[in-house]
Parts: sequence; C-alpha cells; structure tokens
Amino acid sequence: MFYNAALQTTRTAFKDAVWDAAWERSYALAADIEPSLLDRMVKDPVSGNYVVPEREPVRYPALSGLTRMEWVQAQLPLIADEGTIQVYEEWTLHRDYSYGIGLHATLDVPYLTIAAINSFIERFLADESGHRAKHPCKYTHADIEHWGLESNALIEPWEWGGIEPEDDKT
Repeated sequence: MFYNAALQTTRTAFKDAVWDAAWERSYALAADIEPSLLDRMVKDPVSGNYVVPEREPVRYPALSGLTRMEWVQAQLPLIADEGTIQVYEEWTLHRDYSYGIGLHATLDVPYLTIAAINSFIERFLADESGHRAKHPCKYTHADIEHWGLESNALIEPWEWGGIEPEDDKT
C-alpha cells in the first residue's frame, strides 16, 4: 500500500479560499461578458499559427467600472479581514484512488520544508487516520505576504522571511 499525498499550508489554503470567494462574489454581481478566447483567434499569415489579438480589457459597471481581475484583487483585503473564512490543520484519506490511497493534508506550518513534511509523516503514521484540529487557524490579509495567483512558484526559499540562502558548496 502507498499514499498519494498532496500537501499545502494553512496559509495557502486561506489564500486560495479568499481568492475563490472574491471570484464567486464577482460573478454573483456581474455575469461574464468576456469574449471567448477561441472566438478571437486568428491565423497569423506569416507564421501560420493561431494568435489572439490584444484587446481592451472588459470593464464591468457592476464592478465599479473595473475589470474582473482588478475588482477581485481589490476585494482580497476586505474578504481576508472579514473573519468569515476558516481553515484548519487537517488531513483526509481518499480511498477512491485507482492506485494507492489519496492523502490530502493542510498543515499549520509557515512553509513546507523538509522538516515540516517529515514531522507530518511521523504524526500521520502514528495512527494513519484522518485528523482535524479543534480550532481554526486565523489569518488576516497582512499575515499573508504574497497574494499572487501562483506565489508558490515565484518565491525563493530565502524570500520566506528570516531564512538566509544556503551557500553554494559547488
């Protein structure tokens, strides 16, 4: 038997939940009127490739005249500071995987370091069952340093705050 594990931090789960709430609110206020990407494609006569010509972004009156992305980004601090979004340290088992058992874990650690992952593995293997903390982790907008859509892919370990880059020993 083996586990297919997917790990994230509670901060990432909080950030994702805030983004999701902002997107959902934007669509509740204004239906999507963006032209389809496929409808806008044209064949480039030089390369023969299909390209999407640049266009002015769609501004929504119901979103204060902003683009959907501008409105969503403006809502992030408001939603994050409302206190309505709760995340817990937890892990769940998913036995419906074709191979192995799915293990989805949200860990209350600032970053997924080797030490944090090894600590989680030890705690999980102690009883190999699901877990949910009794109390939610509380965050505000200011607690999350990077709000980008793909901040995990853009942040180097030495940008984590308080962590110095390792010397290159080569």
